[in-house]
Amino acid sequence: MKAIIIGGGISGLTALTELKEAGMDVLLLEKGDDVGGSIKTFYDSGFVSESGPNALQINTPELESFIRQHIPEQKIYAANAAAEKRFLVRRGKPLAAPSSPFSAVFSPLLSFPAKCRVLAEPFIRKPPGTIEEDLATFTKRRLGREFLDYTINPMVSGVYAGRPELLSVKHGFPKVYALEQNYGSLIRGAIGKMRERIKSGSTFKPHLVSFEDGMQSLAKTLAKKNKEAVRLHATVNSIARTGNRWVVTWNNADGKTESDDADHVILACAVRHFADIALPDEIKKSLLLLNAIPHPPVTSVTMGFRRETVIHPLDGFGMLIPECEKLSVLGTLFMSSLFPRRAPSGHVTLTSFIGGMRNPDLALLPDEELNGIILSDLGKLLGVTSAPVFTRVIRHKAAIPQYIVGYGTYLHLLDDLEKHFAGLHFIGQYREGISVSYCIQNARRRIREMIAKMQ
Repeated sequence: MKAIIIGGGISGLTALTELKEAGMDVLLLEKGDDVGGSIKTFYDSGFVSESGPNALQINTPELESFIRQHIPEQKIYAANAAAEKRFLVRRGKPLAAPSSPFSAVFSPLLSFPAKCRVLAEPFIRKPPGTIEEDLATFTKRRLGREFLDYTINPMVSGVYAGRPELLSVKHGFPKVYALEQNYGSLIRGAIGKMRERIKSGSTFKPHLVSFEDGMQSLAKTLAKKNKEAVRLHATVNSIARTGNRWVVTWNNADGKTESDDADHVILACAVRHFADIALPDEIKKSLLLLNAIPHPPVTSVTMGFRRETVIHPLDGFGMLIPECEKLSVLGTLFMSSLFPRRAPSGHVTLTSFIGGMRNPDLALLPDEELNGIILSDLGKLLGVTSAPVFTRVIRHKAAIPQYIVGYGTYLHLLDDLEKHFAGLHFIGQYREGISVSYCIQNARRRIREMIAKMQ
């Protein structure tokens, strides 16, 4: 049996790893000059900046085992204990964020009436029927408007670069959705989950990590283990069905056309790349519908400062900024506080994000104007008193897929294609979770299911 994977991001590389470990003949085609997709790490005069995700959340024992199996122990950096502290901005000041709806009762972030509203959450009934709610409606119903504005709105900007009024609770935040469905309340659900963990005897606690050479080293390590199967500068032109097999054609680095056939084709590239591939009409028409999924532009700007020019202690993961604060930056990560070797001695590194569904046009501004806006916000919020000594601007014109209300339509479409076209598979950020953690976990699960069906 043979498989061809299209796309060398973390989903494609995870699929490659699983298939090779199962003994299958595999070929991975990546159109770029390196693996990792949006996960890229840059080094400049002692400063480290990331193109995409800045850390990996180890959220299950299985994921931790996978990472430790493929990355040497000494190369894995655990996040500083400060990572558990997050800041949310209110009235122009970063305040420590509540870690749960219950802890919000004691947070200075919320007013007394808002805290009373949170305490009433267990008594709010689950609505009848099967209406799919957006996150804003869900939050206002269960926790109130103020909790939405100062907790959920900035959190959504930090995760999706999105807006809660558009995102589906069911598809974008399935764990939150399940709490209400299974327990009738978020607070009762959180307590119930805690009791279940205690009863099971589980001591595992989710935690953040990165790597000595940055996030891209994860992708490069997975590729290096199976380097004979990876083809860079391979631009896929077409995928066709011939009998019981799939034929894939691509242009190589020299512009010459190559082709190969396989029992399985795994599309692990971004949704926007589907339109560039010639496919059977029935498949093409369905995949073009995925173009309706919003992918807002997001620009990340990493700035390095001399430590004495930043007043804030930077004693946390970073800060998120609610839309109602009327600032431009979505959020800022305190990267040099989280992991070692992210800035030269005596300096700090701050990575800020701008654009998204909140202000997409800002992400497209010229560098000089963009940097000025970010520096102004950092001055107000963190007490930055000088220009940066280092800056790197990284633009993503189509960044994170938004799991909007009605997203189930797209998921059903992909399920139907896989049912009707044997050997065709879809894995990636647009399916079952956008984080690196979910991409790895879901790729592993789907490949194992594929292998099990062949046996």
